Amino acid sequence: MRGRITGSEFDRRVILGGGGHLAPAQSVGGWINPQFYLTDTLSLRWTAGTQWALESDRPAITGTLIADPSGSGRTFFRVNNFQSEASVWWTPGPFTFALGYNFTNTNFRSVGVTGGSESRHNQNNKVELITWWSF
Repeated sequence: MRGRITGSEFDRRVILGGGGHLAPAQSVGGWINPQFYLTDTLSLRWTAGTQWALESDRPAITGTLIADPSGSGRTFFRVNNFQSEASVWWTPGPFTFALGYNFTNTNFRSVGVTGGSESRHNQNNKVELITWWSF
């Protein structure tokens, strides 16, 4: 698994850095996707990935922020996101059938320019059926 610091494509674009200056937001993350072939047409797959916002204690100035549904006027950004999926794939001829379980866990934060912060958490679990064919 590899991780690298990147310019943030993860909600925040610009943060209020130390000393009150504007700074680009950054994040770090990684992804892994091992596949285990039981036969020529049957496989097990597991996928997992995570991304972390760096300097998540700093106020977000611009970005794709999420409004607080309570009407407080606060906006939230993702602090970290973890996703994992386990699936079974059957690929007979030109057809593909898969059944997967997907788990996503996300933490959000709102940091005020004058101080203080508030956090939110979201968890999403689902079962997916994937089918397609090609000739």
